[in-house]
Amino acid sequence: MADEPNEATRKLEQVRGVTWEWREDAPDNAKEQPGIGVIAQEVEQVFPELVVTDEQGRKKVNYVGLIGPLIEAVKELDQRLAAVEQRIAHLEQRR
Repeated sequence: MADEPNEATRKLEQVRGVTWEWREDAPDNAKEQPGIGVIAQEVEQVFPELVVTDEQGRKKVNYVGLIGPLIEAVKELDQRLAAVEQRIAHLEQRR
């Protein structure tokens, strides 16, 4: 998935998790969902293949498609954490 180290993490840093209240003119089927998610325009900048625009110009995010990048970001962060823990252990041994 990620071509360069920390690519998934770097991309996901550009997407915010947000909450909102639905406007009165929002489609009824949209109001059935909780007002929590991501901003489609932000996702579109880094994962354009995960956003579609309907006939009314509303953007929709393929949330399932975010699972792969999220998994890769967790792996990247776990590797970074392991490296930091290893450095700390090395420094403590030098005391």
